[in-house]
Amino acid sequence: MTPLIDVVFILLVFFMLASSFTTWRSVEMDMATPGGGVAEGRSVLVELRTDGLRFGGRNTDETELIRQLQDQLADDAELRVLVRFDHDLPLQDSVQLVDRLSTAGIRNLRVLPSREAAQ
Repeated sequence: MTPLIDVVFILLVFFMLASSFTTWRSVEMDMATPGGGVAEGRSVLVELRTDGLRFGGRNTDETELIRQLQDQLADDAELRVLVRFDHDLPLQDSVQLVDRLSTAGIRNLRVLPSREAAQ
């Protein structure tokens, strides 16, 4: 009986060490309706493309994007941030951008369909 208890204990320790106790968190956002217009209020467009990040018609990096969005949100708390991703962009890149924006306090996010999906 003792060897069985030892095996069970070793298995218990193994699974405790091998398990991941990650707390998953979610980001609230709305999906824009295809063919629907942008709702009332001011909005800005952020595009994540395979060749980089664009904001205001210019290429930018994440740090500068977050700074500019926080400045604009300080002026208008109801500002909508519309995010569009390239169709062939890896999903992880999209999730990372939305996560970083959310972590920086940018909450009013909406995802637009990619240009390829809209056509």
